[in-house]
Amino acid sequence: MWEHSIKTLTYQRLNGDAARNVAPVVSRISRLDRMEGHAITADIRLEKHLPDEQFELLRENDQLQ
Repeated sequence: MWEHSIKTLTYQRLNGDAARNVAPVVSRISRLDRMEGHAITADIRLEKHLPDEQFELLRENDQLQ
């Protein structure tokens, strides 16, 4: 029945300025939703585009206050 279906994928590109605003939020929400792979990807983007900045991120074992 589904052998001829096409899956549509979407993506977005972010520059360094956008990463500064979006990536920390993506990282934290992903960890809260237990999607560590997505969180790590956001962390890598922060390190890549903004290596001299520090960000407060939840880690996998952190507890919400």
